[in-house]
Amino acid sequence: MPPPIPPDTTATTNISPAISAGIPPNTTASVNITPDATATVIVEKLTEWNVDVVFGLDSDNDNPLVQALMKKDSIRYISVHHERSAAFMAASFTKCTGNLGVCIATNCTSAEQLLKGLADAAREATPIPAITCAVDHETPRTPFAVFEQEITGPIDALTVVDLACRSALHTPGIAHISITLDTPQRQPDEYQPAKRPNRTDAAIWPQYLAAAICHQIKDDAILAVDPGARMIFSTNHWRTRTGQILVIANAPATPGFLCPGRPLAWPNRQCVALVNDDDSATLMDDLSAAVYCQLPVKVILIKDSLYSIDFTKLAASYGIDAYACEQPGELHSVLRHALATKSPALIEVGLEASPTGNG
Repeated sequence: MPPPIPPDTTATTNISPAISAGIPPNTTASVNITPDATATVIVEKLTEWNVDVVFGLDSDNDNPLVQALMKKDSIRYISVHHERSAAFMAASFTKCTGNLGVCIATNCTSAEQLLKGLADAAREATPIPAITCAVDHETPRTPFAVFEQEITGPIDALTVVDLACRSALHTPGIAHISITLDTPQRQPDEYQPAKRPNRTDAAIWPQYLAAAICHQIKDDAILAVDPGARMIFSTNHWRTRTGQILVIANAPATPGFLCPGRPLAWPNRQCVALVNDDDSATLMDDLSAAVYCQLPVKVILIKDSLYSIDFTKLAASYGIDAYACEQPGELHSVLRHALATKSPALIEVGLEASPTGNG
């Protein structure tokens, strides 16, 4: 029995010269060529294929695809803590329901993490459309995909999404769609501070946190910073002293690279890691090794209120000394106490939005 075909769509799986040029049949080229328009078309085409759940990890920036998914009432967007989980969840959903489970990655680094989960689904011939977003065509290729094509605008999306879903079901396997979304970034004078519930003017700002860490760590400390918005404000406000080392994962900017390797390399030096709560899934696995080896790494975890997880309780379940800080008046004392311990420690800091527009 042939796979389902959405309404008003041809049944051919061969890409015609017109489609290759980005002009599908019976479609004019008068579509508004913007990232928002591209994302909207993709979401509408997924709806035609009865997609009602999409799994993914939010990025630092306002991604047009995520925004379009959250505006669509008929699709539920499930935000996860690790891209690999998004792929596993999409595969499980497809197996249990018979409907297409879709997973997305919102930047190049996320796409690389997504591949780990997709490889398992590919071995089991599970039909999954995987959508990755990139800037300047950076998205890595998927060697095990049964279909792979790039979308550069809404006209492409009208046809490519259909071809991807049909290929995933017909072969079956992984259909990879790569989207180039050159989303304009906010200018500083356009920034409006995020309004958060139950927050007062006595909130912890990125600049204050960076200054407090600089003041508290030792002169020969090793500081490792995870990628994303945390790297931006750290490099802008960090004042390293002679003898200190600042380690940043700039390329490929993979989250969770911080421990326990640093204290093993420098056993007699203070090792501090600055991460955000998006990276906690990978981080907790590393911290369990730090506990086992009794490596005194200190992790400052920035919680931006996107998740309801109590990371202090989670860390305590691993046997890690855990601290929480929400007010600037207590930050110095919490850091001083946590950094003085001889065992692994996690300091959860509730951070206000930064003036760059990122959390």
